[in-house]
Amino acid sequence: MSREYGDQTLFYPAHPTKAGLPGCKRINVVAVNGVYGGNDDTQPWRMKGQKRCWIEDWFREKNPGARILVWNGRTKEATCWEDLLSHGIILVEILKRFRANDSNPVLFLCHGLGGFVVLKALSIAQENGLEDINSDSTNVIFFGTPLNNTKLKDFKGALRACATIELGVSDRKVDPVPAEYLDVFSHLTNLVVTAKIASLSFYEEDSSDYASGSIFVKNRRKVVDFTMASGHELHPIGLARDHKHIACITNEIYEAYIYPILEKTGCLERISSQISNAGASVATGASTQTNTVNILSSSPTANDTTSTRTRNTSISNPYLQKSSNSPQTETNSTAVQPAIRNISDVSLNRPTIGVQSSRFVQNQVGQSTQSLAITGPPQLHSISFPKNDHFVEREDILKEIASKVLCNIIPENPQLNQVQADKTPAFAVWGSPGQGKTQTALRFSYLHMNLFPYILWVSADREQKLLEGFSQYAKALGIVRKDSNDLVFDANALVQWFQTRDCPWLLVFDNAEDTKLINSYWPQNGTGVILLTSRDPVFATSTVAGNGRELTSLSEDAALKMLKADIPTAHFDENEGRKAVKLMGCLPLGIQALIGLINDAGCHLSTFNEQWNSTRTLLSDITVQHVYRNFAPYEKALADVWFEELQDLKKKDAEAMELVDLIALLDPDDIQEELLALGANVQSLRDSGFVKNRVRCLKTLKRLVSPNTSVEGAKYRRFHVHRLLQASTQIQMSPDSRQNAFNSVAKLLSKAISSRWETNWPKIRLEYKEYFPHVQAVQKFYEDFLASNDLKKLKVPVEFLTMLRKAGELCYKRSFFQLGLEILATGENIISNPEWRSIIVGDEADIRFEFVELHYAHACIGTEIPDFTMSLDHFRKAQDYYMEMTSLGFPKTNGHALLGGIANSLNGLGRDEEAEPLFLQALAHKPATQKFSAYEVNISRCMMVQGKLKEASDRLLDFIRRREEAFGPDDTQDYLAGHAMYVLGNVRIREGFLDEAFDLHLRTLKCFEPTYGVSHHKTGNARLKVAWHLARVGKYEEALVHLQTALKIYQSGTDQVYRRRDIARTYYKMGLVFAKMGQNEESQKYLTDAKKLRQELWPQLPTEDVDNEEAYDALVSLWAR
Repeated sequence: MSREYGDQTLFYPAHPTKAGLPGCKRINVVAVNGVYGGNDDTQPWRMKGQKRCWIEDWFREKNPGARILVWNGRTKEATCWEDLLSHGIILVEILKRFRANDSNPVLFLCHGLGGFVVLKALSIAQENGLEDINSDSTNVIFFGTPLNNTKLKDFKGALRACATIELGVSDRKVDPVPAEYLDVFSHLTNLVVTAKIASLSFYEEDSSDYASGSIFVKNRRKVVDFTMASGHELHPIGLARDHKHIACITNEIYEAYIYPILEKTGCLERISSQISNAGASVATGASTQTNTVNILSSSPTANDTTSTRTRNTSISNPYLQKSSNSPQTETNSTAVQPAIRNISDVSLNRPTIGVQSSRFVQNQVGQSTQSLAITGPPQLHSISFPKNDHFVEREDILKEIASKVLCNIIPENPQLNQVQADKTPAFAVWGSPGQGKTQTALRFSYLHMNLFPYILWVSADREQKLLEGFSQYAKALGIVRKDSNDLVFDANALVQWFQTRDCPWLLVFDNAEDTKLINSYWPQNGTGVILLTSRDPVFATSTVAGNGRELTSLSEDAALKMLKADIPTAHFDENEGRKAVKLMGCLPLGIQALIGLINDAGCHLSTFNEQWNSTRTLLSDITVQHVYRNFAPYEKALADVWFEELQDLKKKDAEAMELVDLIALLDPDDIQEELLALGANVQSLRDSGFVKNRVRCLKTLKRLVSPNTSVEGAKYRRFHVHRLLQASTQIQMSPDSRQNAFNSVAKLLSKAISSRWETNWPKIRLEYKEYFPHVQAVQKFYEDFLASNDLKKLKVPVEFLTMLRKAGELCYKRSFFQLGLEILATGENIISNPEWRSIIVGDEADIRFEFVELHYAHACIGTEIPDFTMSLDHFRKAQDYYMEMTSLGFPKTNGHALLGGIANSLNGLGRDEEAEPLFLQALAHKPATQKFSAYEVNISRCMMVQGKLKEASDRLLDFIRRREEAFGPDDTQDYLAGHAMYVLGNVRIREGFLDEAFDLHLRTLKCFEPTYGVSHHKTGNARLKVAWHLARVGKYEEALVHLQTALKIYQSGTDQVYRRRDIARTYYKMGLVFAKMGQNEESQKYLTDAKKLRQELWPQLPTEDVDNEEAYDALVSLWAR
């Protein structure tokens, strides 16, 4: 016995000598367990108390020519439904190896729900023409598999009961089969008749001890009875077994039913009269009679401890019956063929489901833009760089990484007991630039590639790039739609997918910088491994990985080995080589650059050392081609690697150098030519050389600026540059070139990002994806310069303030509130400087306008956090700047928005009598071109709170009517229609019209998902409201789905700290729903968590405080209720 085909399999080879004896049949037997969660792979095939299962005991003795494979998926109750299908995918890959160079027949033995693993595998084999898996010589025997889908309700109940018993848990811990999966399982049963297989089905004659709640109730339920096992013209055979032991057969059962199949080595249609001589007593009657085998199956023997009762059980063999197509003649019925149908094709309309979590599938309810994907690949390796065959040394850290993270992957590892099963093993490689952190992680990935079916390498220095990497991998797996544009949703889906895997995976966060970002997308699953590279040692602490090590320079011997391997033997001398590597300080990147320069010079090392006898001379001559390698294109170089080339460029092409200076301030990984082209639309830039001659300049820079993979048909190209090229360029900038680059990049980005009033959500998402990383890079450049220089040495163009403000507004729209506040803080610090007139350059009207807008944007984020005190403070600061601006005679702009903003804050603070007149003023002064205003809805909410229900209702009905006239009844032009229906629904609740309120809140959700996005907190609020209605009408399971989805929204991303009040409220509502469902243990858990979090949020709770729904509603803002 071995695990040759994976740690979830047991393999028994054919007997080395007996298999070759005359008459010994060669056959492949594949036994597939049900959704069994334990590590004892033979348990479903062994009676309690027995040490060995019948497959490895007497079955092997009787069939020495059989190759036997036992598969145990080791499923968990939380993911059992999707695991059935994903295991079918994995089984196909295992069978390909198992059946390699073996054309002998296959017999599948399926326990319970393991039958669907086999059916899924056969479905894939049929669709892909895999004749070695699905052929005329393929046989399947089902032990307690529900195959009758005539009544879907009964079929669904049988599936859940099977899962409960096979997992050995309470039925409360197994989710009902989601509709999407139920449809797939139903279609898979069709393969019993449509695939080229012969089938035999056993059903249970004994009832099972069925776990209900926390108490086992012996309700004598037959989980898979005659009816449930007899779908698709099958004639099942009854065994005196319960579901758990249905596959624990005796020698008599084997001789009567399984031996004939093995004997004929083909499909069951060719079974002959040898059945009558199988060793059992056969009662023969008339040709129209059913033949039976009488077996004392209840008598305890070495092979059967099922029951202490004595009972004579008659087991019918349907394959001894007369075929419906046979002539009605008096003959021995053992020679009659069974009624087996073979149809060559399966319906092409049946769905296929990918490897997703059932809870994740449930969270898709109502989503029109996200749906289940097609079946994903059985393995997927996404590594950014090719294997580096020039890698040297580092064996010590590679061994240390393996000892820390492979504990759960390699069971024999002595460190296994150091890892918690539910905690992902992780390791951080940290150190200064150029030490080879990325290459070390790359080496580990390739060394252990065979251990991991799934590997994802992602650049993690910016949230945007991390989300992009996660999204692309999720799409490649098929767990989100290919056209999905919600990066946070995709990333969370992938994190959950990792968390539900029971096979090894590797996730590499390369160049990590932000601990909060990494922790926000950290899968918790003991079967996976996470590896990080970073300059910051904090990633090795318990804050993140909990394990790590600093990477330092190579030893002299390793550096010499690296040098010797890559220069011609004729040019090498050991002593001269040691001189050279010492000169570079044995820094890996320095040695790599040294090799490039030596090979370029083409001389002996002794001559080389004479010519380049100092570090300064070396660095002045090392260029990009000396450093760059195909296996390490992003390797961290020395600070002045590009010194010579940049100096040369300054002399020969001032316009190209101007473009290099500008690029040095942008995010290096994705520089869009389209952004550079926008300079033609900026009056002060359109005459710049890099704008007019953009194409020529980029051509000149082709050795410095490398193209990214282009999209077919794209008008503009994309590029990337090395980070240390940027650093080197910044160091060499003159004060004038630095100022010009800063001015230009601020103007380009302020032009590229739309105004606050943009409502085209696809455009908003695209701008955030394309331009926000550049904003962060420019902001960092400014902050770094400020920290080391006098601010007066770098003037701030007003466009820089505009860029910061627009980027903050993008964050506001995309719900990245902390990022938005950080961006806005940079601008606010500038305008708060008393000497701002000597710092900021630009038209004074534009400057004062940004004073107003920066505080306005900050206030808007305050209303969403929600911190209405903060928002009121910033709205009033904006109003003060506005009044100062207008007193100086500058144009009035957006004054109505300030009034409305102050009114919003007062409304949020419960000061509605003050808010209402301000809303009225805001509406009276709004621009005539603005047909719809959020303040029309907000004043209605203000009136509702004051009890003015009719006036609020009339306003909202008029607003919704006008929206429908403009955009139709299914208005998703922007969020405003949903906003109005949400508030009107709340008005209807206060009026007592609950059904109408339910409909309005459903329509709200339908509007919010495509506008705000499925991961937006306001979409979560709408789901919470829909859940309240569903619970009110007794649809508790549906309510729970919406509550779980809302909770995931509040807990996702890096800004969940602002949603703690929403989380506490959701916990409480989930506790109430679980209580209504009778799940008191789950209810108490959520109610306890809710109270604990509420006490953290509100430490001064009075001792007489009472937990109720109103108290938790009061935790959140009026806007979220």
